[in-house]
Amino acid sequence: MKVVADVGIVGMPNVGKSSILKALTNAHPKIAGYPFTTLEPNLGVLHIDQGDVQKNIVIVDVPGVIEDAWEGKGIGPWFLRHLERVNTLLHIVAPSTDIISNPKYSNSQIVEQMLNDYKVVRAELAKYGKGLPEKKEIVVVNKMELVEEGNRAEIEKEFKKETGKDLIWVSAGMGEVSKLVDKLS
Repeated sequence: MKVVADVGIVGMPNVGKSSILKALTNAHPKIAGYPFTTLEPNLGVLHIDQGDVQKNIVIVDVPGVIEDAWEGKGIGPWFLRHLERVNTLLHIVAPSTDIISNPKYSNSQIVEQMLNDYKVVRAELAKYGKGLPEKKEIVVVNKMELVEEGNRAEIEKEFKKETGKDLIWVSAGMGEVSKLVDKLS
């Protein structure tokens, strides 16, 4: 049986997909600092109240996608079927703490790492097919607190140059998701 949701959260392991689901909705997914904490889809409902307009958006969080998931690596691609019915994909990327912890890191290193993660997930979606690569996509950078605010514009510019995609910066752990809520409204 496939989950029916409006929005599907996708990305590599440990980028904060479940944390974003929790920050946006009433869901209580398991959250931990190791890969594949999420082993099955989690659902939550984002309630949007704009005065006279109220809307509920069902969001599904699926396990992390890794390179060669299609060939059975990680926990495989089977869970991607839960994204077939969504209208929009929230593609989550996050700066690597390995890069950020190096005092000599550069914005280019962050962009390169996030682009690589983005491309790996997009490639796995393409291998899966079934309309996933063509779905509307919102690219979200989680863990924005790891990147100095002054560096974000340059990172955004480089990322957009490569992908054509704008970035929405959030911090699920700090509950800073209002720009994402606005985008989903």
